[in-house]
Amino acid sequence: MTCEATRGLVSTRGAIVIGTGANLYDRFVATRAFCQPDEMTDPVWLPTADQKQCFIGYRCKRIDYEFER
Repeated sequence: MTCEATRGLVSTRGAIVIGTGANLYDRFVATRAFCQPDEMTDPVWLPTADQKQCFIGYRCKRIDYEFER
């Protein structure tokens, strides 16, 4: 898929799963609204048919709370 098509799919669906390699898949989201409350967004650039690095959206990533004792 092209960069624009991939980014558009994430944007219109809100969250999608894309194959990122042999037997590897990842979930990509348009906004933090599609993540769990204890997650934040992390921007993602993937290779597409027309670009080596295309910003397609975000991954949900657990918030790492570090508590000092």
